Amino acid sequence: MRIEIPILGRSRKYAYLYWNSLHDDAVQKFFGNKTKGGFWFCGRFLGEKNIDIRHRRVYIGTKVMKQIPRDASEFVLILKKDGRIMITFRKE
Repeated sequence: MRIEIPILGRSRKYAYLYWNSLHDDAVQKFFGNKTKGGFWFCGRFLGEKNIDIRHRRVYIGTKVMKQIPRDASEFVLILKKDGRIMITFRKE
């Protein structure tokens, strides 16, 4: 399963993966009832991160956010069959 979420200005500022209400249904379907998930970025395990559905965010960290180029426009989340959540990005 795969979902694309726009990279917002506040995402870069606070190092969170944020989504807006337009993506609520897709995000709910993607995460299901999970409150935590194992996140990976560029082959590196970021750890078990809290999935805050109420505030529509997941903290990914400042080190990860600094690695994402400024011209990247969307986060791409991929849910693997073993439960891993891979974070990549897409440029316009």
